[in-house]
Amino acid sequence: MDNARDRITQEIVEAEDLKLLAAVDTYGYQCPGCQTQAFPRSYRPENLVRAHFQLRDPHVSGCEVEGETKVIAQGKRGSVQQELETSPGLSPARLQLIEDRTIVDPALPHTESQTQSVRRSDGATGLVRREGRRAANSIRPICRAFLRFPFDRHLSLAIPGIAPTTYQTAFKKLRSKELEPCPNARVFYGELAWTPAAESPEHLTISLNAGEWEEKKLTPYQAVVLWREWSAAAGAGD
Repeated sequence: MDNARDRITQEIVEAEDLKLLAAVDTYGYQCPGCQTQAFPRSYRPENLVRAHFQLRDPHVSGCEVEGETKVIAQGKRGSVQQELETSPGLSPARLQLIEDRTIVDPALPHTESQTQSVRRSDGATGLVRREGRRAANSIRPICRAFLRFPFDRHLSLAIPGIAPTTYQTAFKKLRSKELEPCPNARVFYGELAWTPAAESPEHLTISLNAGEWEEKKLTPYQAVVLWREWSAAAGAGD
């Protein structure tokens, strides 16, 4: 699984974000859709395999997360809008960055100060009640949804600083024909070049396999990431 629920705060945690923690509680997470314990795997920076969560025991019967693999497979062939509307984690509705995670007592009533990812569970079964599409605390799950569900890019998406309000219009692919002005903020994307990224204390420069071809030579687009003033939380989300 790409994410799991923190057993104390009840927030959804991306597996990749575990790399920010000085220490990871390997027994501190559970399936986002039921109470089955989830164990973090490959979360150390030196691990080559992508960070993820793994279950040792089966999901509780009826857990929505267990059925998400089927929805993802169906989404490659056609629209699965109805399923996405009732699966909070598959297609986030908006980006809501957070700098600090508040520790909350899961026994207390839920408040508006908690994030959209907190649990709404059925006490009898332990299953999370189905709700609408939730907010994402980093761009990562939004990008996953864009790639996984090409037939549902008409769904709404709100990203601070970006005017378009759907997946289809908020994302823009960079082409490999000619350099073009991009005056409006979008989520730009393109294939990475084979050349390694150049790092400095102030910024990271990433060359893309897109740009302007002239005399069989590519003048590539470059993504320059200014990270000198980044907080740890901001660095994990980009």
